[in-house]
Parts: sequence; C-alpha cells; structure tokens
Amino acid sequence: MVITILVLFMALIGFADSFYYTLLHYGYLGFQSPVVPMICELKQSVCRTLATSAWASTFGIPNSIFGMGYYALVGIAAVSRFKLKYWPFGAALTAISIFAALFSIYLAWAMVFMVHEICPLCVAAQVINIILAIIFTTTR
Repeated sequence: MVITILVLFMALIGFADSFYYTLLHYGYLGFQSPVVPMICELKQSVCRTLATSAWASTFGIPNSIFGMGYYALVGIAAVSRFKLKYWPFGAALTAISIFAALFSIYLAWAMVFMVHEICPLCVAAQVINIILAIIFTTTR
C-alpha cells in the first residue's frame, strides 16, 4: 500500500513537471511567468537552454509529452492497484519503466556533457523514472 501511494505521488509530480515543460516548449508559459517554479526563476537561463535544446525532443515530439503519457499510465496503474492488489499490465509497465529509466540516463548524460547545464526539474524527473523502474522490477 505504501509503495502504491509512493508511485502515485511520483506519477503526479512527474506529470506536473512534464506538463510544465510542455507549456514552456510551446510558449504557453514564459520564463517570467508567475507560475514558474522558484527553482527555474533562480536558473532561468538553464530552463530556457534545456527547454529549447535539440535534446528536448525526440522524433520532433517534446520529451515532456512522452513523459506526460508515461506518468499518466503509471498513475492509472497505481490507482488500479488499489482495487486489483497487483500491478495491471505488469510486464508492459516494467518494460516501459526500464526504457524510461535508460532514456533518462541518456538525457542526463546529454544535459551534462552536450548542453553543459544542470536542470533541477529535469533531474527530478530522471530520478523519479529510475525509482519507478526499480519499483516495477522488484514488486508485483
């Protein structure tokens, strides 16, 4: 039960993070917006650099949109687990979470070695993805 609540909490945080970056990517939020998290107000150039970098999209689609889909799936699975007592679509969820964690490691590498910036919100999503992969590979 505690793990399920933790997963649901991480899915909500991850979804909010991805949604925020999607709004930035499409210009619905400016970097001076009153809803910009304080962490990005302190590091506006970092958020701007990463949100507009070539590494922010895959196949022309912002990574944050993939993140929103992933976190929605994880959230649905967590809510379903309360009723079912097991992780629905367990094998698929495990495979997707492992892919998300590996892709996060790749993006962390790109952030550090290619873009030369560290984005706290990106790191938060990357850590969430790795933790989720660990949870889904070790629990049923």
